[in-house]
Amino acid sequence: MSYVPVSNWSCPGCSKTELNSGGRKFKSCGACKTTFYCSTTCQKQDWKRHKPSCRSFVAVHNKMERAAMSAPKDAALYVALNEFIMTPVFDFILNFLLHAPVTRRDTRPRWLALESNPESYNRWASNLGLDTTKWSFQECYGLDPEALSWVSTPVKAVIALVPAYYELRKLESPDVEKDGLGQLGMDGVLWFPQKIGNACGTFALLHAFANAGVPLDTSSPLLPLYAKARTVPTAERSAILESSSALAATHIEAASAGTQTTLPPIEAKVDHHFVAFVEWDGWLVELDGARSGVLRRGRIEKGLLEDTAEVIRGLAALSDSIEFNLVALCPA
Repeated sequence: MSYVPVSNWSCPGCSKTELNSGGRKFKSCGACKTTFYCSTTCQKQDWKRHKPSCRSFVAVHNKMERAAMSAPKDAALYVALNEFIMTPVFDFILNFLLHAPVTRRDTRPRWLALESNPESYNRWASNLGLDTTKWSFQECYGLDPEALSWVSTPVKAVIALVPAYYELRKLESPDVEKDGLGQLGMDGVLWFPQKIGNACGTFALLHAFANAGVPLDTSSPLLPLYAKARTVPTAERSAILESSSALAATHIEAASAGTQTTLPPIEAKVDHHFVAFVEWDGWLVELDGARSGVLRRGRIEKGLLEDTAEVIRGLAALSDSIEFNLVALCPA
């Protein structure tokens, strides 16, 4: 290893910097000279990770150097290039390009984000064939038993709003998906993979009405949509939704007519996420288009709403947010 002053760089082996390592001077990898270590011990431990990028860096650097050296000596451009690749600036740029994370452009169709409130849900459902004088969405004013008791029964489905959803998924026990994910015992449950950005609200509502057994008007555009979805492979179901003009129009109308003072732009990546819960053959079933299938959360013990609230309380315990919200589909 050779020494280069790198007081603000951190050692990949222990994450220390020269500023917090007691004055120890870091040394660079002798090959690429772009990664710095506090000791040979850390360098040896990190070699398996560092090896591919190190060799790629050296190969690119050498190739450019050979190209510059083989250029005509009187060509000012190539002379300047040869001088440039010998500088630390070139090393820094090449190192950044080789190590920078790849950000893939999200090319999915995108819709406006839906609000989590009964008014938006009921407007959406009424437009698609639900008689809201008989069945409607009702907000839960808390997750405690007393607040849950204010909701009309029987509850047929629950829509949960989960803040910082993808971060919470990482914190949740891996056994949740290991033990509960899949169609085992879930024959007849209709699940859609979500391939439309910011449409998790509509997907939660679609999942609720597809599996809750609440009657829709015979003219509802959801009925032929559900019927067709049951005849195609799971991966093709999202395309059916994308091609439904009635569904898209209803979503836009419900999102635009909400109580939000400012609508988030359609290209915005919304961190909150909607998830539907229904009862199926005695199981508490989570239906989330962002997962890879139907998720069984366990046998229902107290009731659909109460057991869903218990799941959400568990997620809330992993979060600092108080923005969890439940809305129940129940008798009007």
